[in-house]
Amino acid sequence: MNTIKSTIDELYKNKTKLLFFIVILFISQFAIQYRTAIWPKIYIAITLVILVVLFSCLRLRNSNALAKNTFLLIMCLGTINLLAMPVRQDLDENTHFFNALQIADGKIFTRYTEKEYLSIAPNFLEETKLPSRPEYQSTRNTNLYTKEFLKIRNQKADYSKLKKPALGIANPVYLPSAIGISIGRIISPYFFVSYYLGRFFNLLTFGFMAFCAIKISRKYKLALLFMCTVPYTLWITAGYNYDSFYYGLSLLCMAQLTNIFSKKRLTFRELILYDITCLAFVFCKAPVILLMGIPLFLPKNYFNSTKFKIKSFIISIIGLVLAASWMISGTLVSIFQKSFGRVGVDNTVQTQLTSENRLSYFIAHPISTVEMLMRSLFDVLATIFGSIASPHPFIQYGISAISLINIFIIIIMLLIVSYYLQIEVVRNAKIVIILSVCVITIGMIYAISGDGRVFTIGNLHVPGVQGRYHYYLLGFIPLFLSPVIKKTFSYREEPLSSSKKEEIYSLVFNLALLMVYINTCVGIFGYL
Repeated sequence: MNTIKSTIDELYKNKTKLLFFIVILFISQFAIQYRTAIWPKIYIAITLVILVVLFSCLRLRNSNALAKNTFLLIMCLGTINLLAMPVRQDLDENTHFFNALQIADGKIFTRYTEKEYLSIAPNFLEETKLPSRPEYQSTRNTNLYTKEFLKIRNQKADYSKLKKPALGIANPVYLPSAIGISIGRIISPYFFVSYYLGRFFNLLTFGFMAFCAIKISRKYKLALLFMCTVPYTLWITAGYNYDSFYYGLSLLCMAQLTNIFSKKRLTFRELILYDITCLAFVFCKAPVILLMGIPLFLPKNYFNSTKFKIKSFIISIIGLVLAASWMISGTLVSIFQKSFGRVGVDNTVQTQLTSENRLSYFIAHPISTVEMLMRSLFDVLATIFGSIASPHPFIQYGISAISLINIFIIIIMLLIVSYYLQIEVVRNAKIVIILSVCVITIGMIYAISGDGRVFTIGNLHVPGVQGRYHYYLLGFIPLFLSPVIKKTFSYREEPLSSSKKEEIYSLVFNLALLMVYINTCVGIFGYL
């Protein structure tokens, strides 16, 4: 009874915001081209229910509820996003969807090329042929209002047509999406149900990891909230990709690392958990695994003994060896297959440049290589800025009102978070962090240079180093910005009262909520 009463009270307190957001939602819906169809009405009803749930469950005046509030924000507005975003319109969604489908089919230790899978999977073939503005320059996109999409029924892929399966271990980052697809197939005969459930479980993975990161964080909760609600996160994670896993790992990594910084002590358990978190980056963004080395270069007082420090180095080296083993597993499997007469034939256009070709060219042309690296490194800030300003995949609106709003709110959030941050990072750690970021970025540039679609040997710039690739970098900004902001605004070191703490938490969360909601409305208008 008390729970029901508190829910009603909270909903009443937020009634002004709720009504305001509902009005915005309805106004945006009037611009939808297919507003006379039944699905827009159903979508509006679903959205209104989600908003009521969100605002009735939020506890903005309770600083201890930040993890729960963030989870609710991600899941509620993220669900609205995943239903609004057209089919295959998240970044490289079709490729990621194809990988998730194979796992849902139970193919954990066999892998097929996209073209092979198209020949045996009727659903995937039908889905890839549906209208798409960015892919086929169609006049419309495929979404919840497309009758052809809604009528597709689930059909099993006939793997017997492929006599010699290619060996290979499926990437575990696609497991959440595969679970969603499998549940969808069980509860409904229609393909669109499993499609959207696969997206939902991908979002759920990010939401759960964000919840855990904020929950375990001691003094970095607001900075993690800032990372969680950067506008593009709730659009990217609302589709098929491994970015949701990468973003979640980045949050967990920052939570654990800042716990070590704030406590100024490293225990064996903390080291193991942190190394395991970093090791998991190998499944999505391999260069970021180098963050594993940061604790090793902390001052002596962080370690119990010299023996413990040596142990720490050994554990990290083992982690790097395991990561390298996974990275070369594809090559080893390929050699094994050739030995037994099975070579996985890729019928798709070959777009990967070999490491040997690139390395030999880069070594033979050092001046051009240095220039290429410098140009690409300086491009990182521009791409991060671009991802924040224009967060929606395939909606290009340049520097407009929404871009300015995003940038303004992000700056305000960063200033508040940095000003009240209660963590000091030692000089050694800052140097190692800067070096790690540089090496990771160079690793990403090298990896992307292998994609013949964006880079040709001899170019002086590697495009495609997208801002979302540097998501982990957002976690370090408040640590470096905090001393400058405190000095600029004459910060006085004093403990925060409970009421002041709740005020700050509420302000930052409301800013995040406003920014994410505005971008959700823009997405609804742009996609539907």
